[in-house]
Amino acid sequence: MRAIQYDRFGDYEVLHLVDAPRPAPQSGQALVRLTLAARSLPCTWSDGRMRRGPDATGTG
Repeated sequence: MRAIQYDRFGDYEVLHLVDAPRPAPQSGQALVRLTLAARSLPCTWSDGRMRRGPDATGTG
C-alpha cells in the first residue's frame, strides 16, 4: 500500500510517499480499503506544528 510518512520534524518537504506493508488486522479488528482521502485545506496549523516538533512555537 502507499502511505505518506515523515522521518524527521520539518515543514512540507519532510512528507514522502512510500510503499508500506499492508497491516494485518487482529481479532476484533477490520482492514478498510481507502481509495480517496481529501481535506478542504492541504495542511492545518496543528498538523504543521506537530511535524515541526515538540518545541515548535507555531509562529513560523
